Amino acid sequence: MRVLVTGAGGFVGGYLISHLLDVGHEVVASSLEPPADVQEGLVSWEVLELTDAPAVCSCVAAVQPEGIIHCAAQASVGGSWNDPTTTYRSNIEGTGNLLAAAKELRPRMVLIGSAQQYARTAHEERLTETSPQAASSPYALTKIAQEHMGRMYLDRYQVPVVLTRSFNHTGPGQSVQYAVGSFCSQIARLERAGGGEMHVGNLDSRRDFLDVRDVVRAYTLLLEGGVPGEPYNICSGRAVRMGEVLDKLLEVTGLKGRVQVQQLTKAVGSVAGDSSLRSPPGPHSLHASAGADLLVGDPTKVQAKLGWRPEIPLDRSLVETLDWYRSEVERNK
Repeated sequence: MRVLVTGAGGFVGGYLISHLLDVGHEVVASSLEPPADVQEGLVSWEVLELTDAPAVCSCVAAVQPEGIIHCAAQASVGGSWNDPTTTYRSNIEGTGNLLAAAKELRPRMVLIGSAQQYARTAHEERLTETSPQAASSPYALTKIAQEHMGRMYLDRYQVPVVLTRSFNHTGPGQSVQYAVGSFCSQIARLERAGGGEMHVGNLDSRRDFLDVRDVVRAYTLLLEGGVPGEPYNICSGRAVRMGEVLDKLLEVTGLKGRVQVQQLTKAVGSVAGDSSLRSPPGPHSLHASAGADLLVGDPTKVQAKLGWRPEIPLDRSLVETLDWYRSEVERNK
């Protein structure tokens, strides 16, 4: 299958391209900027601004994709509060342009959604695809809107759109915008210095983590066999406290007891691996109750329908992410 991957220059995009090529698909990659180096085996790399509707139409017409995996997005919860207008344009207008460009060809499409779409509750329960949705940030709002647009194009134009609701994922190369990336970046520097101070967000938040390599396997299976119009949770089904994640990383380095951990804020979902370290302003912060900042999914549907299972344990993912940041510190010393 010839597959167009949008947002190919991002964290997930590189892993996705590699996996698609490994399992025998042709890949055309697109991003806002050209890559520093192009992966061997790519058909081409297209520089594409998704808010430019004519450019999107031209790209899709030229590529003639049989499949599209739409990873491009403004993906930071905190960033969506800082600049909601850009988030709306990138995530809603950009997705709309891509769907409109695909309506004649009708390639199989996977629209990447988010666990942020779900309403937060204080109940200790795993979220299923039928759990209520509610936008708690501009980012979440755009992902709910994207899902509705996908179904609209399925109903009206028979574009076979499959939907994900992806929970937290991490792995080597993840940005410091996200909690695990930030932890690893700071710890790699402190390890070299022999200790010091690091800044973190809400360590009581609990999140459902996957390794990015398991995530891209799920996306590929959904492209190949997911049911159009259906949402699929991409998750582990297990919540991990962020303080436990930090402790694991400190233990690996032997820094526990030699690092002073400064917590910047409480009562925020974005610091728990969703986005930046700081909370959104004012009344938009999550409730501070003990059970409210929990986000854990139920993977039963994707496991039963597609046979997907996570293969990389969190401990391995954390160590390999830390090792990646250690190499960056060494390279930039």
